[in-house]
Parts: sequence; C-alpha cells; structure tokens
Amino acid sequence: MPMSEDFQTRFEATLPQIVKHFPTPFYLYDLKGIREGMERLQQAFSFVKGYRNYYAVKANPNLLLLRYLHELGCGFDCSSPIELKLARAVGVRPEEIMFTSNATPPGWFELAAEFGGCLFNFDDPTLLETAAGVIDFPKTFCCRYNPGSRRTGGFNEFIGRPERAKFGVPHEAIVGVYRRAQELGATRFILHTMVCSNERDWKNLAGTVEMLLVVVLLLKNELGIEIESINSGGGFGISYEPGQNELDLKNLTRTIHDLLEGFKTQHGFAPRIVTENGRWVTGPHGVLVTSVVGHKHGSQYGHLECVTVNAPTLSASPRTAIYGAYHDLSVCGASDRSKKEVYVVGPMCENNDYYTCDGEKPAPRLLPKTRVGDLLYVHDCGAHTRAMASNYNGGPRPAELLWHEDGRIELARPAETIESMLAEFCFDPKIVTL
Repeated sequence: MPMSEDFQTRFEATLPQIVKHFPTPFYLYDLKGIREGMERLQQAFSFVKGYRNYYAVKANPNLLLLRYLHELGCGFDCSSPIELKLARAVGVRPEEIMFTSNATPPGWFELAAEFGGCLFNFDDPTLLETAAGVIDFPKTFCCRYNPGSRRTGGFNEFIGRPERAKFGVPHEAIVGVYRRAQELGATRFILHTMVCSNERDWKNLAGTVEMLLVVVLLLKNELGIEIESINSGGGFGISYEPGQNELDLKNLTRTIHDLLEGFKTQHGFAPRIVTENGRWVTGPHGVLVTSVVGHKHGSQYGHLECVTVNAPTLSASPRTAIYGAYHDLSVCGASDRSKKEVYVVGPMCENNDYYTCDGEKPAPRLLPKTRVGDLLYVHDCGAHTRAMASNYNGGPRPAELLWHEDGRIELARPAETIESMLAEFCFDPKIVTL
C-alpha cells in the first residue's frame, strides 16, 4: 500500500530463491496477506449476520486463487459466462454467485440458470423480459440501481458520474422494475449499486449505504417489499502511492452499523449488507517481478534516462500504460545504493510503455541505481493487472505464482510463450463461398 513492511521483508529475503525456479517476469500473490485482509474485513462486518463478500472475479480471474478465496469465505461477483464457469469450477453454491452482467443476451441467462442458477442482478428494465423468455424467472430478484444526478458526490473518475454511466436502472424506473419482477413471480428481493471504484474516503462509501436505504424505504412504501439485503458494491480503495491515507474500515463499518440499526428502529426491519470487493482483497498482496535488461543514458543529450526491463507494460502491468496509474517500484537488495531519477520502460513498440507514471503521464521516479540482471518489482499487482493484460505487440503474459504460508511456491498459471500464442492459429480451416 505500497506493499506492507511484513510482505516486503519476507519477499526480498525469498525472491533470490524463487527466481532459481521461475524465470522473470512473473506475478506472485501472498496468501498470508490475503488471508489476514479477509479476516480483517469479516471482523469489521461481524455485526452483520450472514455477511459475505462476493469477490469481483474480474479483479483476478485465476482459478487457484479463486479456490483459496472461497476457502476464506468469499462468494463471487461474475459478469460474464467465463467468470461464471470459473466460479462454478471452484465448487460454489448458487447463492454464493452474484451474476451482475450488462448488455446481456438471452444465452447468458440460460448459462447462468444452469446447475441450480445463481443470484441474478438485472442491469436494465428490458432484461426482465429477456430473462423471462428463456428461463424460469428467478424467485429472488435483484437489480442494479443508478441514482443518476441524485448522487452529487461519492463517485469518482473510475466509474464517472452516475447519469453518464452505462450501468444500472434509473431512479425513476426502480419502482416499476420491482413491480414487474413481482408480476413475473419474484418473492424475495435484493438491491444493488456500484457508484465508485478505488474509493479511500469512508464517508463516501457510507453515503452509498445511506442512499440505498432511501430506496429500500421507497420500495417498502410503494410495493410493500422488504428488501432482504443490500449489496453496496465494491469500491473499497487501496493506497497505491506512498503517504496516501488508507481506507478507515473501522469508521466505515461503525457508521454502516449505526445506519442499519437506526433504520430498523424507525421502520421495524433492516436489510443485511453484503459487498463485492476485489481490489481491496487481493490488490496489495501481489507483485510483478521483472529483470533489468539494459539502460538508455539519454540525459546527456536532453533525452530520457531509462531503465529497461523484460516485461511490456500492456502484457504485464497495463494500468500504467492505459491509465497512467501510479505503482510503487523497488529494486531487490539495492537499499544501500545511491539513487537517481529514471524512467522504467519495457520493450513494447509504443510510447506509453512506462512503469513510472504519476497521473495520466510518465514521470521520472527516484530509484536506486540499477545493474543489468537486477530484480525490479512492481507493487500492488494483485488485482486488475494480469486480468487486464493483453498480447499487444506480441508480448507474452507472465506466469502467476501463489506463495503459501508454509513457504511453498505454487505455479498458478504458466507464462505464455511464443509457441503457445502461435498455437491459436492451429485450427481446422473454414472457408465459406458467398
């Protein structure tokens, strides 16, 4: 956050041994840190009977990691057929899957209804009729709420202003959607929203719960519905940059507790709360390890001073290339060296291939002087990193490793190779003459 002192100390002591068995680049996920984080989250919400965090599979869709998260008590938030299949491969029960899709074709509803189904989360009023046409309409109904311009704060640039987002049922349509769900046979009801991402201000996150309770009361008054649970979405943020404040989980959950208790006192019932955090659960507990392969000494000519590494950003750390996002960097075993300002770059044939970014554009970073062969690692790569990686420019995506608490290092997904990427073109030809 950047990575914890405990993680970094253990990691630097172990890394020289790891690279003897696994060549760089690779991701490594610290299961000790993930477990401790999940225990902290569950303890913070211990006042909620039946609390569950539906881990957002999009954050890190690694099957072995998902299996471990399920053992820790996570359900899964899925938005596509492959994410559904990954969750089911872990062995989850139907009620442990939230299927939160959008622009959903009929076939997706059919897939989601298989093997006992899941908790369907409807993104648009028209999707009720789509679902009813191909599956038995779910008895438990949930939809994604979009407050529109009613929400004047508490969102951020990652998702944008609610009224400019493609997601969710508008406030003006919410009563009609639940009325139609009743007509189609729904008897139990959930309410969901997701209006922010990577949010570290606990007051904004608490404001989302307060906003949902207003809608819960509206549905009670208009339709007699008592919402069983509210899913306030994910969005719990992590501090990518040194010195940034961390999310105050204690104040957040204390405020949510008071909101729910106050609602129950006033109205005689209160929904339970669930969440769907991905980044907060795994983000700080993953690193990308690369090797220094060269230097470009351009400062004497008024050009950039670059350290080059063996992993393209788009195939290994795409957040920096796509968003200009900040990720802290460290050089293993170099704490005693003098420092200089450099740009860290990969081998991609694009000029956004920078690991040293600070808010939408490249910026030099003060780092220990590097040598060819040094191990450089990127912090906070446990979520939205490997999941967003691509093969642009032919960059193979790195291997993924799980670091178990007993010291074992497990290969969780092999690195792509030139051969494995070329294998995509080995298929039976199909030619249609029109």
